[in-house]
Amino acid sequence: MPYAHEDNSFEYRTLGTGGLACDVCGKPIGPDDLVAVCPDCGAVVCKECCEDGRFDEHECDDWGDMDESSD
Repeated sequence: MPYAHEDNSFEYRTLGTGGLACDVCGKPIGPDDLVAVCPDCGAVVCKECCEDGRFDEHECDDWGDMDESSD
């Protein structure tokens, strides 16, 4: 299910580390890049995707459907 941020305001932060990419557009995230983190699943979304409305395209992973019996 897509995550729709209720009031279109985001709490931006830096991650202080590299090696991640925006969950929406795939752009590499640098240690000093401003990002928002989905409060439901922890996905990292770049500031550009937040500001142009693409954050709403993000879909949280449905971790509840994972089969715990298969290792």
